[in-house]
Amino acid sequence: MQKENLYSGQSRHFHEYANSTNIMIERPNGRIVINYEVRINPKKPTELRHLLSYIYHRMMKLNQERQYTRYYSKLLEPFNSTEASFSFHCGDELLQTQLSPLKLVDSVVVPGSATRDIADIDPDYALETLVPDLLTLCPDKEGNLWLKLRRSIRRLL
Repeated sequence: MQKENLYSGQSRHFHEYANSTNIMIERPNGRIVINYEVRINPKKPTELRHLLSYIYHRMMKLNQERQYTRYYSKLLEPFNSTEASFSFHCGDELLQTQLSPLKLVDSVVVPGSATRDIADIDPDYALETLVPDLLTLCPDKEGNLWLKLRRSIRRLL
């Protein structure tokens, strides 16, 4: 449906989120693991920013719900963390980033209360710097010579 644009424009970000999200429940390790595989279109930086913002929101909501439900359910008591990692793709290429996986552990939770920002947990995930860095790693294929040069230099370092 996504390839043929058979969904409404209003639901586009929900489909992109679903496409990028892989969740694993690891009861023996007491954690929920989320792997996000994000495809970057260098011509649409605003869409990347919106998608990452939505991913952050959903990740924090899932973690908040995990904490709240484990407080009331013995069955869910072993789940004491939510962990998330990100892979970014430019075309067929997996981009090399220095992002560490995020580990969200228990804190006092009131349902519906404001949660911390992802950038407070790890500043490398701040959208103001992450989005431009990702776009630098994924230049427009039509060729921005400066971006390609920066990318080559980063690989050497």
